[in-house]
Amino acid sequence: MASKTDVVNLALTKLGQDRVISIDDDVESARVMRSLWDLTLDACLAEHPWKFAIVRDSLPALADAPLNTWSLQYQLPEACLKLVQVTTDWVFYVMDVPTFELEGGRILTDEGAPLPVRYVTRVTNVGLWPPLFARAMAMSLAADASEKLTGSSSKGEKAIAEREMAIRTAKRASAIERPPQRRTESSWLRARGD
Repeated sequence: MASKTDVVNLALTKLGQDRVISIDDDVESARVMRSLWDLTLDACLAEHPWKFAIVRDSLPALADAPLNTWSLQYQLPEACLKLVQVTTDWVFYVMDVPTFELEGGRILTDEGAPLPVRYVTRVTNVGLWPPLFARAMAMSLAADASEKLTGSSSKGEKAIAEREMAIRTAKRASAIERPPQRRTESSWLRARGD
């Protein structure tokens, strides 16, 4: 199980920097990593619907109706980094006829309350992260801190390339963690009566 310091030390190692005893150390590398941590974490989490970071919620409708098109609106939860699902509609799928819109931190829709949603939330307990996500976070920190800590654009480019590879690997592992899906019988097969 990784810790914040483990993630930071992996990032520092990738940059050829000395490791720290704690992320709270009073040395430049630890200060830089602390200053980047929250924003880099939010960006990494928002980049993909990571299974470990998805939560379900049920939202109450707001009292005031939106001005045009939709009849109801719902406030996105403050902890929402990436909306994944509204009712049974997956946000990242292309829909022919949209059943909702995102606008100004609100979900506009005709769907009645309470509105079931799933979204990616901030998971600050590093011990709950899968190892591949922890590596992706470390590579993201290395990419973000490279210019400040090394003064080298080539190390920054290398860190960015390693970050992209780490993110791809972590996304692939997250996608594989899906439970088996039941095949629905098509209307054609039901009509055949086999």
